[in-house]
Amino acid sequence: MSRLSSLNLGQRIVLIVALGGVLRAVGVYILVRHVPAGGWFNYTPLTATGLGRGLYSPLASMLVVVALTTVWAGASVWLIGSRNSPE
Repeated sequence: MSRLSSLNLGQRIVLIVALGGVLRAVGVYILVRHVPAGGWFNYTPLTATGLGRGLYSPLASMLVVVALTTVWAGASVWLIGSRNSPE
């Protein structure tokens, strides 16, 4: 905890953005890891996401996204709110 309390606000915001990127990568991995890589028809141009049927139902996919967003928001509130001295 002492290392986090020594970070200034800008450094904490960078950590929050980086955590968001990591959680997005985890979410994409969870949701599309079993999507078969088909031919040209299973490709969305300029993206890395296929158009094939996913492993999970839309409700399960939504719950994964909501859970990861909740983790990110909770970590953000904790990180920003853990500052002892006001700026």
